[in-house]
This record gives sequence, structure tokens and C-alpha cells, in this order.
Amino acid sequence: YNLHGYNQGRPISMLPSLCEGNDILFLQEHWLYPGELGKLDLVSDKFVSVATSAMSMDMGRGIRHGRPYGGLSILVRKELLQQFKCITKCERFICISLGAVLFVNVYLPVYSGATEYEEQILCILQDIRAVLLNSNLQFVVIGGDFNVDFKRNVIGNQLLRDFMQSFDLVLCDEAVTAGATTPVLTYCCPNGLGGSFIDHFCLSRSLYSDIVSASVIDTGDNLSDHLPISISLNYHICP
Repeated sequence: YNLHGYNQGRPISMLPSLCEGNDILFLQEHWLYPGELGKLDLVSDKFVSVATSAMSMDMGRGIRHGRPYGGLSILVRKELLQQFKCITKCERFICISLGAVLFVNVYLPVYSGATEYEEQILCILQDIRAVLLNSNLQFVVIGGDFNVDFKRNVIGNQLLRDFMQSFDLVLCDEAVTAGATTPVLTYCCPNGLGGSFIDHFCLSRSLYSDIVSASVIDTGDNLSDHLPISISLNYHICP
């Protein structure tokens, strides 16, 4: 779920309801400074957070100005903490393990020119690749704001597909859109002129058959410009 700012008063009404129906939440763009990350532990007393701020470098630059940006967090239900381990935290991704599953929350950059964008994506994917290769875990679940619509012919589309193929990961878009009679959007343009499907999950092929349900959540208490995307797996992490 891309929050579009925790302090905007926008997502907080929806976060508790998401906690009620899920065990793990991937959050992007909370826009919190390092000293504010504790707010994420206040969303629900049944969850703990692992978070990074994208604005750490700004702390030493004097008076705050301009719009805040970025930031990632994973909220984990406390009942799962016995199986929990934080693997790595970066500005663009967070990795945790729960049992035999590596969970990766990503916030990939927006297209900013062919060469610069390709270098950014390849660098991020190389770092994630190293984590996956070193983790020795049986399953992988990657989710978040990819900033790529896989129905469009853009550079990031092929780079991400190549990465998924190298680890035998399956994109969950078809599961999310199954049965939909109208185009499924996860990002809605502020002016109301359309949107795109840029938030995704992909997971190990051996987990794909365990998907019980997948959907985009569109409710009245969401005031972010993104809609949360959810998958439910028939997989028990705790022994």
C-alpha cells in the first residue's frame, strides 16, 4: 500500500482495517523522517514495524522545506515474531524472513530518462539479487510499488521480467485481475483522468498455486492516490 504520506491524515484511517485482515503489510511512501518512524508502531498494538526513511540525508541540511518523500515499512503481526528476522533495510527495499519465506517490500523509481532510469533499476535489482542468493530461503514474495505497468512497453517492464525469470518468480497480476469486468487500476491520477496498474506482487512459482485470493482494495476510507493490493496464501509460517 503506497500511503502517499502518513502525516497527511490520509491513510491512517485505512491502516487499522488493513491490519485486521492481513498478517503482513508492505507500505511505501510514508514520508516520515527518521525520528518519526515510531509512529508506525502505533497503527495497531498487534503489529510491529520495520522501517526506513528516505530523508535521512536531509536531516543535516538545516530547516526542512519542500514536500517529504519516500520511505518504506513492513508491519508484521506479533504472533509471527518467533519466526521473524530482519535481513536488510535500504531506501528502496526492505527484506525480512518469516520461516522459509523471504519477503521483499520494494519502492522502485519513476521513469526519469532511459539511461539514468535503467542504471537505477539495475542497481536496485542487483542488490536484491544478492540478498536472494545469500538468504538460502525456500520461497520468495516480492511486493510493492514497482512504478511499472506491465501492459505497457517500457524499459522497466523487460528488466523486471528478466529478473523474475532468473529466480523463477511469477507475477500475480492475472490472479489480481481475474473476473474483473473493467480495467484494474492501482494508481489513480489526481485529476481523475485515468490511472495505471503499477503496484504488484510476484512470488516463487511453487507458491503460486497456494494463492487463495488476490484483489485490489477500493474502499471509502482510502484517500491515497494508490489503492492497496492484497494476496492471501494458503501457507502456514508458524510451526
